[in-house]
Amino acid sequence: LSVFANLTKLVTLSLANNSMTGKIPDNIGDLKSLAFLDVSNNLFSSSLPTGFGKLGSLKNISLAGNNFSGSIPDSISGLVSVQSLDMSRNSFSGSLPVSLTRLNNLMYLNLSSNGFTKRLPKGFELISGLQVLDLHGNMFEGHLDGEFFLLTNASHVDFSLNVLVSSSPEKLLPGISESVKYLNLSHNQLTGSLISGGELRLFTNLKVLDLSYNQLSGDLPGFDFAYDLQVLRLSNNKFSGFIPNDLLKGDSLLLTELDLSANNLSGPISMIMSTNLRVLDLSSNGLVGELPLVTGSCTVLDLSNNQFEGNLTRIAKWGNINYLDLSQNRLTGSFPE
Repeated sequence: LSVFANLTKLVTLSLANNSMTGKIPDNIGDLKSLAFLDVSNNLFSSSLPTGFGKLGSLKNISLAGNNFSGSIPDSISGLVSVQSLDMSRNSFSGSLPVSLTRLNNLMYLNLSSNGFTKRLPKGFELISGLQVLDLHGNMFEGHLDGEFFLLTNASHVDFSLNVLVSSSPEKLLPGISESVKYLNLSHNQLTGSLISGGELRLFTNLKVLDLSYNQLSGDLPGFDFAYDLQVLRLSNNKFSGFIPNDLLKGDSLLLTELDLSANNLSGPISMIMSTNLRVLDLSSNGLVGELPLVTGSCTVLDLSNNQFEGNLTRIAKWGNINYLDLSQNRLTGSFPE
């Protein structure tokens, strides 16, 4: 990139989707006018130069999909104008510098699919314009930061595929800001219950909630207060008890996808009345009784690996289904005419 050193008036530089190698030279900091830099999907390697922090005019940066390594230098705090920073799909490591939380103009931050470790620095909730914070696929550890979730203005938060634990043994989180619409905390080590006092109100404004592949337990709440919830994924946990009627009846719910597979849920499922629910996965639980009489608007239905009994006559009324899995149950009788 040193060939660009004389182009001091350069405002936009895109080298995305090539097969370029090598490292970013330290004198990149001389490109004082640079506002847009995209070197994504190349073969660049090595660590970021300290000169990177001198690019005070940069608003949009994508380093995604390379082989950059090392930790993020403290000098990143010099990117005072940056609004969008994408460093995903690299080999960055180490802990995140606190200076990252001082980039007050950030609206989009994606550090996913790297090797970052340790605890998340405090302060992301103070970046008032931050809309997207995607840190999935790293090795972040420690407790979920209750203060961040209470105060953030972000609408999209993805901390999945890390080693995070609940904010306390009993409580997943003390609260969730009204701003958060998409929350993915799947594939962590979260414990506790969703109904141990006050949790119900946590999810009021969410549209997508993914808590799958954790160690959450206890009964499921009815989610009848979560009027905006469209996608709910709670698979591969230790939830027990019956499936709340509200989730399948859904007069007030907008729920279109519900995944409760691989838990310890029990009891019968008499009817699925929801007119919005399209995808329903209840596989690998301990559900019993006959198959449901009706399946509402479901197009995808997985009831496999349960203990359903009886014959297939009921499926005559399942008019909307285009994917059906009833394997590994106790069904009997002949194939209906």
